[in-house]
Amino acid sequence: MSDQKKELAQKLLDAQVEFFMEQLTGEDFEKIVEEELDKFFDDIEDVTLGEVVTSDQIKQVVKKYVKEVEIHGAIPELMGEIAEHVYDLPVHDTNKVGDLVSDEQFEVALEKALEMEDLRKRAIGQIVANPVYSDLVSDLLYSGIKDYISDNPVTKNVPGAASMLKFGKSMMNKAAPNLEAAIEENVKKFIKKNASKSLKQSEKFLNKTLSNEKISEISQDAWEKIKGKKISTFREAISAADLQDFLVLGYEFWLELREVSYTLDVLDSGIDFFFSKYGDSTLRLILEEVSIKKEMLTEEAMLFAPPAIEVLKENGVLEKVLRRRLEPFFFSEKALALL
Repeated sequence: MSDQKKELAQKLLDAQVEFFMEQLTGEDFEKIVEEELDKFFDDIEDVTLGEVVTSDQIKQVVKKYVKEVEIHGAIPELMGEIAEHVYDLPVHDTNKVGDLVSDEQFEVALEKALEMEDLRKRAIGQIVANPVYSDLVSDLLYSGIKDYISDNPVTKNVPGAASMLKFGKSMMNKAAPNLEAAIEENVKKFIKKNASKSLKQSEKFLNKTLSNEKISEISQDAWEKIKGKKISTFREAISAADLQDFLVLGYEFWLELREVSYTLDVLDSGIDFFFSKYGDSTLRLILEEVSIKKEMLTEEAMLFAPPAIEVLKENGVLEKVLRRRLEPFFFSEKALALL
């Protein structure tokens, strides 16, 4: 191949690089973006999702990033630093809870919660059946009985009754030092053993008392008190260290959760459903379904691309990239033979 052909190829390469540089950095860049997006949306009019990618391919990618990709320790550390920075923002002192959640949003959420009456009854049933709740009820009953014996109308209104009770208790302790503790333990056991009836009554009481009207009244009252509070008020309950600890716990929880097969099963099921619904749909239809429009893409491209391309041009990176991609063609045997 002659040097004349190589010289001509070099000139063509230089001209091609210059042409692309002008297109990417000139005043017509926005017009080019708009034209290409128009063509792109026209070209994908008849291309379906299933023709471009399969559900198995997406599952492989999801599995890779969910389960296999190792998360570097710098990420949770950075999250903690960001959380601490956000925690100390002055804006928390100027914004209130009501600025984040409107009365209308609260009403909708409350209405939805009140509709879940079956869930509320189940929750109450689970709480009442919990041994801790049983111990609480038994302790309350015992304390009530004990307080009534030592502090009731008889001991208050009958002269000398309180003194007689104290004297009798003192004599009993001397005669049988462990008798009082034994009586207390036996009474508690008796109450706990026969507390099932009280627990059932307690469940009925809670279900009756926590009616939709009562819950709505309590919630509305609480909301009226909370919505006027500044966001910074919650710093009294949650410190910056607490927030960082929650982030660490969430990070560690995710590391364990992604190892559970259940997680991937749920994701796989979601992907299968998506493809069953949109697999035969065109790419353009899918973009429109998720509200991605040409105008939006043009706006975002013009927001990020020009300054980034300008920096690459000033640093000489853009020209190097173009030459690296085009030079193999212009100096290929086929191109030189055509010349």
